[in-house]
Amino acid sequence: NNNWFCENVRATNPCGEQPLPPYGSCLLGSINLCRFVDKPFSAEANFNWEDFRKAVAIFTRMLDNVVEINGLPLPEQRHEIMRKRRHGMGYLGLGSTITMMGMSYGDTDSVAFTERVTKELAIVGWETGLDLAKEKGPADIMEEDFEVTGEMLRLRPEMAEE
Repeated sequence: NNNWFCENVRATNPCGEQPLPPYGSCLLGSINLCRFVDKPFSAEANFNWEDFRKAVAIFTRMLDNVVEINGLPLPEQRHEIMRKRRHGMGYLGLGSTITMMGMSYGDTDSVAFTERVTKELAIVGWETGLDLAKEKGPADIMEEDFEVTGEMLRLRPEMAEE
């Protein structure tokens, strides 16, 4: 939980992708990796990294817009999502993409590919998030002050040196 310092998660619903605080909501979406394979099932098959990065940037903006226009039924939910601007982006079709590119699921190449896809998605998403913060202002939580307590440091001892 990236917001461990300001929220206490008590339970999750079945199939919960992310433990959330009271009134928490995470708007989820996935990018279909298969769409970025050029010349699938051939010796020339490759992953179009440039198009993937563009799609991640656009999708990050779309999910952020959904935060603003969603129809959450309770005012507490609306406050919570606007305070943190939480959304979740993932990908689907990993196994199919690996097969389309001539790799075997679990081999060294497919593991390296999976690591790169995940890293690219995270970095482009973070970079786009920084751009959004410059354009729209940061999430409200970023303007709040939090006192670092002994209890927090017990939960995250690596922060004591920072």
